[in-house]
Amino acid sequence: MKVIELCDLLTNVAKQYAPDAPASVGRNRHMHAYRGPLPSHALTDAVVVDFINAVGRYQGVDLALYTTDLTT
Repeated sequence: MKVIELCDLLTNVAKQYAPDAPASVGRNRHMHAYRGPLPSHALTDAVVVDFINAVGRYQGVDLALYTTDLTT
């Protein structure tokens, strides 16, 4: 798989994941140390986009993915 294909895959999965992300954090509390209230969509979208952009950067690709791209 080429780097850009991986980044496209991550982006497509993120689009499906994003609407349920805050609830997913709550359901999966046994997998992390966060115990606060459920995060907002804005926060989970920001973290997901930042992570995907970081994967791209580490591979030398500037994806320039924005949170608004998760809803398009």
